[in-house]
Amino acid sequence: RPPRPGNARDAFPPRDRAARAAPRTRPAGPPRRRRIRAQVTTLAVGTRCSGAEEALSAAGSERVRLVKPVAGWASKKCLRQVTSAAWEAAVVETGMARWAVDSSAWNPKKQDKSAEFQFLLALIGEESERKGVTQYLRWEDRVRALMSRLLSRRCSALALGLKQADVTVARTKGRKPYLSQRSRSLSSLDVAEAKPNFNFNVSHEGQYVVIASEPFCVCGVDVAAPDQFRRSGAPEQDVEKFFGTMRDILSKKEWAYVRRTPEPAAMAERFRYFWSCKEAFTKARGDGLAFGLGRAEFDIHLRPGPKLAFDATVAVDGKRLDNWRFAGEELDNGHIVTVARGPPEDIIDAQGEFKATIGHQRVDKAHLDAPKPEFVVLTVRDLVPPDRLTDYLATLKK
Repeated sequence: RPPRPGNARDAFPPRDRAARAAPRTRPAGPPRRRRIRAQVTTLAVGTRCSGAEEALSAAGSERVRLVKPVAGWASKKCLRQVTSAAWEAAVVETGMARWAVDSSAWNPKKQDKSAEFQFLLALIGEESERKGVTQYLRWEDRVRALMSRLLSRRCSALALGLKQADVTVARTKGRKPYLSQRSRSLSSLDVAEAKPNFNFNVSHEGQYVVIASEPFCVCGVDVAAPDQFRRSGAPEQDVEKFFGTMRDILSKKEWAYVRRTPEPAAMAERFRYFWSCKEAFTKARGDGLAFGLGRAEFDIHLRPGPKLAFDATVAVDGKRLDNWRFAGEELDNGHIVTVARGPPEDIIDAQGEFKATIGHQRVDKAHLDAPKPEFVVLTVRDLVPPDRLTDYLATLKK
């Protein structure tokens, strides 16, 4: 009998209807891995993921394991939107940035002749700063110089609510970069009062270019890379020979800590703890190479947990400085990064122009002991201001 109009059920013979009603079975094989979104849309600001712990499945390249505040797996596409908003929102709210860019992962086909490189270079408004990028002969050095300048401008714009095109960076006599007074004056009164001492510092070595910023304390940052990354593929240097050239940099107490482990690689890593602390300290102060690194003696206090991280205290010429704080962590592949926080009154500035941008010369203990953000690894795309992102993406097609 022909099916009644509009009755889809009767359009199939009884045998076909039975087959369609039967539960579906999937071919034999390994069990399907369930995709878990892990509350991606409700993750708190500051969420970080472990890129090294990707799912071992066909979709593994598109998923990332979350480690806090909730555990589970999330799609990279979904997570990227949340984490992007998180690191931006954190700097807007607090003025504290802890960013890193893997400069070794970015290599356009035509290098500095590519449309992408030229576009990014044009984001730096000051001609002298652009020349500071192109003056280097080696491509790796040009990339690091470019990334450090983009990081400082992106960070300053977010922290003080500025257009990135309005950010200009000046330098002290010792070449320490700082936000110019002209750019600072463009921020709103509320923002200026909330972050009266906003300042930043950059560092690059090995794979990474890093930046740290603070709203009250003066800050310095340094990343120390293992020998094989620092020497651009050259044969790894003998540890004892290297230590011989650095014998005056560390104190007897510091050398004892380094040599407390018998493994050469572990000794080299411990040396990087101290080196990054000393460099971050002098960069925060502003005197750089003029300060003898051997004068500063550090005590390292490792934090418990699976990730390598530590706090440190410093004594200069035997006198402990209670108004300085140091926080270090490992980024990846043995790269140690340390951030120093200190009082603005300790700034060394021969011409006084940087110190003039500091609103409060004294800081409270609460500012020194404020929560220590962990570093977030960004991409080159993250350094492009939102109002120029469409233009940037267009250059990638050329």
